[in-house]
Amino acid sequence: AAEPAFQEPWKRREPRIQEARARWEASVAPKERELLEFHLHGLAMPDPHLTIPVTLVLEAPFPGAVTHLGADGKGVCFVAVGNAPGSQLFETILHEATHALDVASGNDSALGELRFLLLGNGVGQTDKLLRDLPHTLMFVQSAESIRRVIDPAHQDYGEVAKLYARMGPNAEFVRGFWRERLDGKTKSTEALQQIVANV
Repeated sequence: AAEPAFQEPWKRREPRIQEARARWEASVAPKERELLEFHLHGLAMPDPHLTIPVTLVLEAPFPGAVTHLGADGKGVCFVAVGNAPGSQLFETILHEATHALDVASGNDSALGELRFLLLGNGVGQTDKLLRDLPHTLMFVQSAESIRRVIDPAHQDYGEVAKLYARMGPNAEFVRGFWRERLDGKTKSTEALQQIVANV
């Protein structure tokens, strides 16, 4: 019964969503396999051979993107396109897909290893750091994946949204050591150990 009231607003909203999808199709789709391979390798994550549903919407509550568990126990992503210009949209989609990949990997990844190292160094199960540090790594890897494969001029969402500034030195530890890992200067485990030691 409510649907008729949404028909006119939808006519105005749909073209903006389609425009965002067209940006992905033009800029990312031709390199999607390369992007995912780089991303999975960066996170030391085996390919789960997973199709991740991503629904684009015009607007959503802060922070504008979320991943939920579907009925099958796999991640389902929702991303608002209204406030995600240029490559920011690409990073946001990849970041949300990373949450779904994290669920599918069962901690068999750099994210899982980071959690294990934190727990082994006295961080409790209910400590906010146990969520925040792996989440920061997701942001850093997603930004680097977009910059290195899709758009060399890409700016980290963490910088644009001041997320790194709010995280303080911990974000800089993750960024610095993880970039060295992606540059081939250190191994994944070594970079994670350095992050945890500094945090």
